[in-house]
Amino acid sequence: MSKDNEITAIKVNVKNRKRRSIFIDGEFALSVSEGVLFQNHLKVGGTISPEAVTSLKSEEETHQILQAAYRLLSYRPRSVKEMRDRLLEKEWSKDQVTVVIAKLESDGYLNDLDFARMFARDRVKSKYLGPAGLRNELFRKGIDQELIALVVDEIYTEHPPIKIIEAVMRKRGIEPGAEVVPKEKTRLINQLRRKGFSWGEMELLVTGLKTSSGKQ
Repeated sequence: MSKDNEITAIKVNVKNRKRRSIFIDGEFALSVSEGVLFQNHLKVGGTISPEAVTSLKSEEETHQILQAAYRLLSYRPRSVKEMRDRLLEKEWSKDQVTVVIAKLESDGYLNDLDFARMFARDRVKSKYLGPAGLRNELFRKGIDQELIALVVDEIYTEHPPIKIIEAVMRKRGIEPGAEVVPKEKTRLINQLRRKGFSWGEMELLVTGLKTSSGKQ
């Protein structure tokens, strides 16, 4: 077993006053947050083994990753994939990121079903997305296919595609059954396709529009 060494100094970190620089046998060893310092009861004159130093470094990295995750969540909810991708951008240990993701899920900060439901409501209400468009966006967020199927079924039961299409039409100044020029009908169809509506979902309303001979 490795020999314990003495903690000879604990100083306020020059770059971040909320962190502490720990010196062992007169030499700088590592920097930790105040929380990690107090949780481990580190003090000048105490002893610490090389194994404990390694463990502290791991604990400190986990703490930093967790704080970064909380900051990201303070801006908006995230899917598990979004959170993992953002944390790995910082070049932290993949294993430590996995530990933090598991803790966030266990504590309820990350939940892909809750995220998918919230995201779906927002995209349908603000962007008028169709089923295919919503499925694609949820897939890019890393949501499991089974959860996507569940959430898409829920949201379009609550907000039927035909009602969303009517809302898109009215935003363009088109009432169901109205008379429109061919170019405007084409623009409408293209817009609905971009939003992720199939022809089957839009057919009734689109074919119900009367074609005007006017030019546009």
